[in-house]
Amino acid sequence: MKKFFLIFFLCFFVASPTFATFEAQSNVGFITAPIWYSKDPFSDGDAIKIYTVVFNGGDQTIRGSVEFYDKTTILGRQDFVVVPKNLKDVSIDWNVTAGDHSITAKIIDPEVVLPLGKTESVFIDHTETAASKRTVMKRILPKSTVPSDEVPVLKQVDALEKIITSHTPTVFTGAVGGVVGTIDTWRSTTGSTVQEKKDVAALALRKESAGTTASAASPSEKYVDTPIRYVTLFFLTLFSFILNTPILFYGLILLVVALIVRIIYKAIRHKMKKKKSSPPPAAR
Repeated sequence: MKKFFLIFFLCFFVASPTFATFEAQSNVGFITAPIWYSKDPFSDGDAIKIYTVVFNGGDQTIRGSVEFYDKTTILGRQDFVVVPKNLKDVSIDWNVTAGDHSITAKIIDPEVVLPLGKTESVFIDHTETAASKRTVMKRILPKSTVPSDEVPVLKQVDALEKIITSHTPTVFTGAVGGVVGTIDTWRSTTGSTVQEKKDVAALALRKESAGTTASAASPSEKYVDTPIRYVTLFFLTLFSFILNTPILFYGLILLVVALIVRIIYKAIRHKMKKKKSSPPPAAR
């Protein structure tokens, strides 16, 4: 009898929904909408990503661009390359603002990638997603709860910040911000271009290794051009990884700058030592 009650209570605790509760995940499973977000729901002031997906069910590689819109305002543009029988997610960054939003994505300038890297424009039936409509309430910041004894300190900090800002030339701050923005734009654009070339080169090599182009290949193409293509693919992969990894990209820039500064410092130091060690001119 004791064994019976023990088995009964074990079955009750295991099967009871109170003790076997699992939280449903809304961001896992099949795609339920053509537009989704890295954070959902989101609020005014959040920095999130907007996603969509491009599917290629054909037999040729498709490339093009996706533009994201909020009603009629363009939010950003991102290039894509989708190999046959595959799909590719495309995303942009978005700083959420308060108000009514209607987010859509459009495919721009689609092309078919032909052999030898040539392209040809292609017509696609569905080039625009359905709208994802959201209403975001304006964020109301709470009143400051700083203790009264800390207010003078904060006022001094604010005054010091104003002094530094007023004595820093706007030309300098604007130039630095402009240079950094230009470098990051170049990194992002070049990274997308190199990634596209890498995908095209990898697809060509896969077709060649599968034997789809082996019959038309000459001996020079087989024994000379193919190794060159593998070397090119290696460097494209390396450059794509560096350009699309901001931490690595800027880390390498800092390393190069540090090496240049070190070389200049050593040259100046060597020149100064040489000048000190040289004998003074003889008196006439």
